[in-house]
Amino acid sequence: MDLIDNGCTVEVMAEAKARGCVTNLDAFASTSENLSLVAPLLPYTNYFMPSDEEAMALSGLSDFEEITQFLLDQRAGAVILTLGEGGVIYRDKNATRFDLPSFMIDVFCTCGCGDRFNTGFASGLHLKKSTEDCLYLGEASPAQNALGLGSQAVVESLDQTMNVIETKNLRV
Repeated sequence: MDLIDNGCTVEVMAEAKARGCVTNLDAFASTSENLSLVAPLLPYTNYFMPSDEEAMALSGLSDFEEITQFLLDQRAGAVILTLGEGGVIYRDKNATRFDLPSFMIDVFCTCGCGDRFNTGFASGLHLKKSTEDCLYLGEASPAQNALGLGSQAVVESLDQTMNVIETKNLRV
């Protein structure tokens, strides 16, 4: 991250926030040393969306409640932990909480699933959906993605994704 950023992302995020934009952040993090690069971005981040592995690496913690609180303490507006087949955990600074299961699918390939979650969630924001509906859209997008080979092999349309949500074939 430090080799491609050189501090520019903080400036962009701060300006976006100052202009009233909704900001999302998914940053690759593999060690606790990456926290020094991510933490300055979090005060300008409405939705921080790391995977469980990235969040554990950043925080040095393993308990998801402790991790989300740690990241909220770094001033992220909301933390969304993607847990693969474990679903998704949402916590925000206003004490809103969602724990959504994943969809039951036969996984073929998980390449790009994290990015598909992010685009599904952001699409929900763009469509002015509720936070919970954004999370369902986020969860349905990688569920389709994992059915094929490659990051967009099975995803065809928003209508198709909405149909996946309507089936509510969720793990419980």
